[in-house]
Amino acid sequence: MAGSNQKIKLAAGILIILGGLAYLMVTGFSSSSSYFVTIAQMREKGDTIVGKSLKVSGKIVGQSVKWDSQKIRLNFEIRDDKGQTIPVVYNGIKPDNFEDGKEALMDGRLGPDGVFTAQSLLVKCPSKYEAEKKDKNGGA
Repeated sequence: MAGSNQKIKLAAGILIILGGLAYLMVTGFSSSSSYFVTIAQMREKGDTIVGKSLKVSGKIVGQSVKWDSQKIRLNFEIRDDKGQTIPVVYNGIKPDNFEDGKEALMDGRLGPDGVFTAQSLLVKCPSKYEAEKKDKNGGA
């Protein structure tokens, strides 16, 4: 009887641990899930995506950049290949390679005012990777 009781306790313990892990996975995935949209899609969807977690990218519009080093706040616009733009606000450190025409990737939310508030900001640096690729391919 004692062996049977221990097996039941062990099985219950394993079930509790597995249930806890499953809960953490589901809640972690749902809170971090966001989908990638283009500027055109953001305009099409309008209010239906306001406040939802989104990923968006576009080229930095250099003349729109306003950096406030006191508040650590970056305001700028991004544009797509068709010339459509959206305003972006980012509260964080301005990336070193933040320049006109570079591709910016952001996670954040679209506000009811049409401004995209970025929680994260990454600037692509294709020239660096293209040079490395050429070197590996023997300069081709």
